[in-house]
Amino acid sequence: MSVHPSHSRNTRSGPIICAGEALIDLIATPANTWSEIDYFLPRIGGAPANTSVAIRRLGGQSAFLGSLANDQPGVWIRERLTDEGVDLSRMMFTDHGQTRLATVTGPIDHRDFVFYGAPAADTLLTPDHVRNVTLQDASAIIIGSLLLLSEPGRSAILKLLGIADEFAIPITFDPNPRPQSWPDPEQARECLLPFVRQARILKLGAEEPEILGMTIEELRTEQPLGGVLILTDGANGCWYWYGDDRSRAVPPFSVDAVDSTGAGDAFTAAITLRSVERDGRIEFEDVRFASAVGALTTTRQGAMDALPYRSSVDALLSKANPEGQKDAIGE
Repeated sequence: MSVHPSHSRNTRSGPIICAGEALIDLIATPANTWSEIDYFLPRIGGAPANTSVAIRRLGGQSAFLGSLANDQPGVWIRERLTDEGVDLSRMMFTDHGQTRLATVTGPIDHRDFVFYGAPAADTLLTPDHVRNVTLQDASAIIIGSLLLLSEPGRSAILKLLGIADEFAIPITFDPNPRPQSWPDPEQARECLLPFVRQARILKLGAEEPEILGMTIEELRTEQPLGGVLILTDGANGCWYWYGDDRSRAVPPFSVDAVDSTGAGDAFTAAITLRSVERDGRIEFEDVRFASAVGALTTTRQGAMDALPYRSSVDALLSKANPEGQKDAIGE
């Protein structure tokens, strides 16, 4: 396990910056094959946009860093993020791309996403824009992988990673490597490993290490000293690793799930916020808190619309009090 300076104590009081895409999810109803779909319901989404709103609803500060089209869906996204209290001062706006659309089909626990946009405005984020915005005050940065699929977005996100390294800003990385986007595990590893090696928090779905062609042990070896690996598996709960090879399980919450879209984003937002609130420390109760946020997100349709407020999370936690270890991560 490598050592990296970005995992030192974090004393910044600025927002958590969520970097990447904002898009429109077109959610199929019913959630079956195309020949059986009656209509698509448009909802604002995109993992970084979702995390920025989730952080705000949980009581934290967030800022969005990305490129947004000046088309009607883009205006809708801008207005919605503003209404949610997300800081958009680091945004880039463009007339040269379209807001990305994503069709969302399949069963509620295994959604299938297909993306459209020519070119998608989020991919047009430039390294120069990233270089010229204020990032040094960020308390953490959450990064996804969608922009790494094409230029100039790839270079922009790599520039962001370099700035985080320079100023020792903690990174949360949620690669979400869908097979249709990353069909070649070797290419996926080559592109994503620099982020794994710098991530204070690495969050993956249960099937995603296989998509990367890596074992848990190999991922842990690549992570920085003090890094946390979290593996989420929906209704089966989640597991996390730190400091040694022992996995620690967090049991699931029993909820009436209707749509899993955005649940992973909500989890990522919650665990990052708890890490910031606790000055880099994470304990069992923090992972459990994030699990509750993710679980509640599945109880409503649509990613952003379903993101819970802190009062709802506290209410769920008060109803369920499973026993578990209180291991500390960080110090």
